[in-house]
This record gives sequence, structure tokens and C-alpha cells, in this order.
Amino acid sequence: MEIITNPVFYYGMGASAILVLMVLLIIWWTRRQPDTISAFDSENGHVTVSRKALQELIQGCCERVSDVGRAKARVGTRGGVINTHVRLRLNANGKLSSISGYLQEQISEVVRQNLGIESIGNIDIVVVGILPEHASEQPSKEAEGHSKL
Repeated sequence: MEIITNPVFYYGMGASAILVLMVLLIIWWTRRQPDTISAFDSENGHVTVSRKALQELIQGCCERVSDVGRAKARVGTRGGVINTHVRLRLNANGKLSSISGYLQEQISEVVRQNLGIESIGNIDIVVVGILPEHASEQPSKEAEGHSKL
């Protein structure tokens, strides 16, 4: 009990807490992702792409596929390689194996062609939902009028 009443104990605890917070801050600072990704170097300078622009490009690429309802992309870099994580909703009649392979090829091709980025790593696809099948017939004008009542 004497150690708890000693002021040196509290100084040591405070110094330890500050040290732990500093170490955590340094780890967070070194592991955070940059806002821009290096695309290529031209003779006039360095070209970068914002992370948000790259994510929007990938999401648009995925959503153009007829069996994909909605997509959300996250892009990260590690060791100069771009890794992509895509979460999407798949239509009920879509075949995951063929769609995932096609999407991985398309994403890789779009990023290389549109942005000139060659260092593409993993493209992970996660299905987070299945959208119900839509009726092939559109309701007629008369049916719409009755349904609004």
C-alpha cells in the first residue's frame, strides 16, 4: 500500500501512459493510407490519382455489369501495389464464379488503360447481398392508375 501513496508511482504510470500513446500514434501514422496514389511519371512531372476517383472508377466498372446491382470499392496500397476490395450486391440469376472472374479482369484492365497504373495486386470480391429477380413485364398505365388509389 505504500507504493500507491508514493508520488513516484504516479509519475511512472503517467510516463508509461504517454509512452504507450506515442507508440500507438506512430504506428497509426505510418500505417495510414495516402490520399493519392501514384499513377506514373511523365516528362513534365509526376501524375497521381485520388483514392476516391479510383474507387469511383472501379464501382462504375462493376455496376455496368448487368448481374451486379450495387458495388462499393475500397482501395489500399502496400509496398507500391494497389489492392482492391469490392463489396457488391448480385442479382439472383447471376453466377458468382463467372461474374467474379470477369469483374477482376475488367477492373484490372480499366485501371491500367484509363489511369496508366500497372502495379495492381489483389482484387478481392465479396458478395454482401442477393437482389431479388425483377418481373420482366412493366406494369401498364391502367394498372399504375389503379395502384395509386
